[in-house]
Amino acid sequence: MDYKTKKIMTKINNKKATIIIVIAVLLLLVGALAYYLFRSEDPTNDYKPLYETASDREADSSNDNKAKDDTSQSTTPSTSEEVPSSPSGSVRITQANQANGFINAKAEVSDFQVKTCVYQFTSEGARPVIRETQNQCEGISIPQAEFEKIGTYNLVVTAYSTGNKISSAPQAIMVRE
Repeated sequence: MDYKTKKIMTKINNKKATIIIVIAVLLLLVGALAYYLFRSEDPTNDYKPLYETASDREADSSNDNKAKDDTSQSTTPSTSEEVPSSPSGSVRITQANQANGFINAKAEVSDFQVKTCVYQFTSEGARPVIRETQNQCEGISIPQAEFEKIGTYNLVVTAYSTGNKISSAPQAIMVRE
């Protein structure tokens, strides 16, 4: 083989090698993209709530016990609207935000003996999202998926004592995707 032919063959082999390398890299990129898009693992598994709250089972058992206690008292109001507002005490929302797939809220109560604290999120055109805590207004974390729509919700925290209640001023919170 003469020098010109050898040079031409080397260029052809270099072009083939370059094409093979480019194709291999593209296949790897397509495979990585497909894995990322179609993996069966739920990416929200890594998200942890800011506040740990009682499980539904624990909440149900406490509600059953409360119902038994309520039947023994004939003066217990049947709805929260019938509970009179206390002239003393206050509730202040200290935190209302969204992080890691959860809506987080916390309130402080002063000059009031809390037995139950109710967090109520409302928005026009969506069902309300409600959480209850016992003894104090500790922080709550609610999965974002429980909020029916994306948009602004009003949060009101109501603290209940024996025969009285106090409520916070409404605070707007934006629920985003």
